[in-house]
Amino acid sequence: MAGLTVDSGFLIALDHDERGAWAFWFSALNDGVQVTVPAPVVAQVWRGSRNARVAMALNASHVEPLSALDARAVGELLGRSNTADITDACVVLSAGRRSDAIVTSDVGDIRRLVEFVPSVGQIIDVARIPRP
Repeated sequence: MAGLTVDSGFLIALDHDERGAWAFWFSALNDGVQVTVPAPVVAQVWRGSRNARVAMALNASHVEPLSALDARAVGELLGRSNTADITDACVVLSAGRRSDAIVTSDVGDIRRLVEFVPSVGQIIDVARIPRP
């Protein structure tokens, strides 16, 4: 696996202390997989000091900023795909840069966007991550 780009649903699963999500997370880190979290994902889930688990995950990840050029690319992708979720588009474009797999709870919307960014690796559904 090239790397992982995660969406809000995965960070929420970690925040809710879902064992399968944590096992998946630690397995990826132990295998040396680079985990990327686009900055809009952080904005979507961050609620301050009550996010200790999210903070721990972010500290072990690369938080990718959203530049003005990236913002335009996101808008163009939304236009081409006839979708509206800015965060999902950021996740897909981010993953596409590195051919990362995407870990998401929003498989349907992510698949629609991936049709326009074929360099994305596999799509992993948070709900299908097995519990240890």
